[in-house]
Amino acid sequence: MGTKRREGFVRSIVSLETLKIDPWINYDCPVCGEENVVLYEEAESASSMIEDCTICCRPNLLQLAIDYPLGAVVLTISADAG
Repeated sequence: MGTKRREGFVRSIVSLETLKIDPWINYDCPVCGEENVVLYEEAESASSMIEDCTICCRPNLLQLAIDYPLGAVVLTISADAG
């Protein structure tokens, strides 16, 4: 569906139908810009986790939310400041 990027922040929107076929979500590290992947695990509500970038090793805060009206998962990625 799409990716929006600004410095230190990335948002990816992936349809739920796509995730049924391929549960991996690609995202760009907000620090170095390199592509990473995270496995989507179906959940009823929003969740968050910290994943280190596979290239620059900086921590990324990943926040997953389900937008049922849109029929998509919204993944917001930011550089973890903590």
